[in-house]
Amino acid sequence: KTALTDSAPAVDTTSPAAFTISIDTTGPNAWYVNDSVTVGDSFTTAAGNASYAGFAPHRPLASISAVMPLLTGGDTVYVDVGTYNETFSITVDSVTIQGADSRWTVVDPPGDSGTANLFACSTANRVFLTIADISFTGANKGINFYNVDSSVVRSCSFVLDAQRGIDLDANSSGDTVTGCYARGIIVGISNSGNANVFSGNTSDSNGRNFSIGGTGCNVTNNIARGATGVFGEGFFFNGGSLTVTGNTAAGNGKAGFSLGSGAGNVFTQNTATG
Repeated sequence: KTALTDSAPAVDTTSPAAFTISIDTTGPNAWYVNDSVTVGDSFTTAAGNASYAGFAPHRPLASISAVMPLLTGGDTVYVDVGTYNETFSITVDSVTIQGADSRWTVVDPPGDSGTANLFACSTANRVFLTIADISFTGANKGINFYNVDSSVVRSCSFVLDAQRGIDLDANSSGDTVTGCYARGIIVGISNSGNANVFSGNTSDSNGRNFSIGGTGCNVTNNIARGATGVFGEGFFFNGGSLTVTGNTAAGNGKAGFSLGSGAGNVFTQNTATG
């Protein structure tokens, strides 16, 4: 039995010391991002909120850019169905940005696509990145890589960006762009880097569908069609030691395959029509 007495312990009525809850971000972690609705969502069960931690499907953050400062190597960011009016830059290595579907996860930066340096995703000096299943639209460039190596852009779409859908600069090497789609841009898929791989992409109705420079790149099983305007070229090659195999150019205004400078290039089993 417990004896009851009239005495009671003293109560400290002073304000407690301030405290914070620390989130372990040493990773690898899964992060979740959602817009303001949950209709058709794949990864999350609640609307995004800037006050959430973003660690769980029922507590997603509201923007991709909000996650970027929190990332550590090995992290994956799951970006659900929705339109995200923002730009973002990946600032750590070995990170995956995974959309739900390139038809439904859309990054559309605020402002006019003709604005210089309005890049939906602009990333520099990183390695081992993956960006997948996201649509980039209404930017000056959809994805701009500067000195980004050994990275993958997979199953993304680039629609109505002004200058470039995806642009790999001369310092980017060992990257792979695969299963992507570009339409309505001056240059759909652009490369100046070395030893990059472009496979299974479709570039449709751009001024120049593919522009491939650099050295040692592999261009395989891509489709270029309907290029218009001043360029009107399906594939433009301006590099050396390129391997170009199994590509199809159809219905381009001026040329299916156009060669600039460069030497040691190998072309096999490519098709040009119309």
